[in-house]
Amino acid sequence: MLPHDPQWAEKAAAEANALALAMGPTLLTVHHVGSTAVPGIRAKPILDLIPVVTSLPELERRRADLEALGYEWWGEFGLPGRRYCTKADPVTARRLV
Repeated sequence: MLPHDPQWAEKAAAEANALALAMGPTLLTVHHVGSTAVPGIRAKPILDLIPVVTSLPELERRRADLEALGYEWWGEFGLPGRRYCTKADPVTARRLV
């Protein structure tokens, strides 16, 4: 656990922009959630992002675009109706749920 880092919000916004460019109109918005999204609290340096998409079939069609950004595709990962991806980053890991 680390002290809150204001750069986490900036990194989440940058990742949301990269997702928007890669996914186009399939992506409606990206929510930064979890402990890194809460100013003032200690957190693991992992950005949790929840993209909102037009539909899961559209997201499935954009899988290669996510993988091109460095995300590993895990599929439903035990929760029907969800797609789970992770991205290894030398500074801050990212998860899409």
